[in-house]
Amino acid sequence: MALFNTDIDYQGQDLHVVRNGLAFPLYKFFGTPSNLSYEIRLTGQKVLQYENINVNIPANNEIVITANTYDVSLGIEKVSSFFIIVSDAVTDENAAILIHLHDSLDNVWVSPQKLTLRPGMEVRFGILANFADANYADLSFYPDLTTDPKPGVTNITLTTELPKRIKWVSSPSSNPIENAVTITLPEWMENSNSQTRIRITGDLEMLENPGELKLHTGEIKIEEIQKRINILLLSDGFTSKSSFQKIVADYQSELFKKDTYTPWNLFANKINIWSYYLEDQEEVSSLEGEFIILQNNTICDLYHFISIFDDYIVSNGITPQTSYNKDTKQNEKLTLANFEKDAVKRYGGEMKSFVVLTPLN
Repeated sequence: MALFNTDIDYQGQDLHVVRNGLAFPLYKFFGTPSNLSYEIRLTGQKVLQYENINVNIPANNEIVITANTYDVSLGIEKVSSFFIIVSDAVTDENAAILIHLHDSLDNVWVSPQKLTLRPGMEVRFGILANFADANYADLSFYPDLTTDPKPGVTNITLTTELPKRIKWVSSPSSNPIENAVTITLPEWMENSNSQTRIRITGDLEMLENPGELKLHTGEIKIEEIQKRINILLLSDGFTSKSSFQKIVADYQSELFKKDTYTPWNLFANKINIWSYYLEDQEEVSSLEGEFIILQNNTICDLYHFISIFDDYIVSNGITPQTSYNKDTKQNEKLTLANFEKDAVKRYGGEMKSFVVLTPLN
């Protein structure tokens, strides 16, 4: 959605505010503050104070939230969360954002603690936190985070565009590089009366060997790849090649069974299934860039997953082998032809574009 700030990968997730008396810049999570309007599920005023919470919407629409320490002597119930409805008058988009309030941060860490980096990749750490009230949060997309390489480490650099990612420069003299980067949280996420900034570090293991890209079924000719549905299965989180390849094989078999995931079986001769396995993986997922590294260290970005599913069949409770014909008001055998007819009717131009790209005859 254009409503959100795509530079930081924000997509409307819950936000977490620390009661520190500092202005939490809510506007930085959105695209164009000047186009926005807000509805606050408390009083709906332009400037409001409830309990020890202040929401200020100035003339430039750069809304900020300031949450102070809860004062029990006020005799007002403590607020732990509330909604803000954000609307864009230009794009006609809106979203309900749940704001959580916390007394203090308890702990912050990177995830995973060690990232694997190869030539051509761009990677970044996830940032997780838990609060004094035992709630957890993902802070990876928060604005004003700063990432700095370890002093003296010249094997890596950072991308100029947001969100900052780590790039390969040269082979390291030793692995892993401990505390390779330091991530500093913005001041407005610190605890009340904190005297030091919150900084966390992450380790890097830099490996030169490329992964193994394998085509399991389909057509590999370059002119055909772009005409087909390409499903790419990544090994993130797998440490065993045999286990990963078994999962891929099971997925491929299940996907094309007629009684399982119709209508995918109808497109069986229009689908490429790929896998990409990297050795030395951590047993956790990472926030890596959307790149596949080939043997010559070139980046391959041809493989896209086109997700078109006929939810009309599912929502109407039709069995996988039938399709409902609105004209005859009867169930018909689900063939490629009547699936195309139903899908084009339901999805309009989106499905027509897909039909042109991938002829269904």
